[in-house]
Amino acid sequence: MLIILGILGFLMIVGSLLLLIFKKPENNYKKSLFISIGILGIIFFFISATLRDTSSHEATTTDTAATQTETELEEEKQLPKVELTIDKTEYETDENTDVTITGKTEPGTQLTMSYDLIGLGNKEDMLTQDIPVNDDGTFSVDVYWETNYIFYASKEGKDDNEVTVSVKHSQAAKDYLKQQKEAEKQKLIKQGKENAKNISYKHLKKNADPYTGEPYFIKGQVIQALEENETTLLRVNITNKGYGFYDDTMAVLVNGTTEALEDDIVEVFGTIIGNFSYESTIGAQITIPGMSAEPNDVKIVK
Repeated sequence: MLIILGILGFLMIVGSLLLLIFKKPENNYKKSLFISIGILGIIFFFISATLRDTSSHEATTTDTAATQTETELEEEKQLPKVELTIDKTEYETDENTDVTITGKTEPGTQLTMSYDLIGLGNKEDMLTQDIPVNDDGTFSVDVYWETNYIFYASKEGKDDNEVTVSVKHSQAAKDYLKQQKEAEKQKLIKQGKENAKNISYKHLKKNADPYTGEPYFIKGQVIQALEENETTLLRVNITNKGYGFYDDTMAVLVNGTTEALEDDIVEVFGTIIGNFSYESTIGAQITIPGMSAEPNDVKIVK
């Protein structure tokens, strides 16, 4: 309708102008009539423009009101989060590296706990376990690792909730772990010495691969020490032939640097890694038994 009024007003204006220009009025009455028609066309044109602006404003207002209503509805649809509280968000383990995390949620809640056992932040290293919830919503779980534990609570009709708990080892727990580690180390060294008696160099020279992973202990003379990229290769003769002469070479790959030099007498505890091959100075391929060791497990005896 607004478009029709605008077009009609425009045509009336144009028509009046054309009549005034190309046709001489016979009297003042016709002239006044043409002028009146032109004025009426102008009025129609401006009325249509005004109504169009009003209609556009009303449409904009309506759209804004509709958007506000949708926003209000979305806000009304937001659900309250399921209750989840942990008694503490920071815990310390006891002297045995144990600690119990306690908290409360709503009865009927699905509760899980996730944690990174490795500590590198990789998703594939995350472990998840279900946490039983008592009838009154309380729960407890025993943990042993120094890491962050993330509790997830979900329940039908409510938004999920989560709380992160940090667990650190107490000094007593650190001392306990250190003692445990040292005891385990001494046990492995003892086993390595027993293996050195039962697994002779002849067994290893023939084929060391079947013994890969076995703890081993050697004592001998360093005949070569090469250090590169924070790794050290020691070639050690381990069979004492007497008169200061050693034979039977093993390769020792040290995961770091060591003070051991050529001609030093060393004791080494480590793990057999199977056959180790290298190229000699004349280009020949040589294979000897190999073992790996940590820098602290290479002791200079003489």
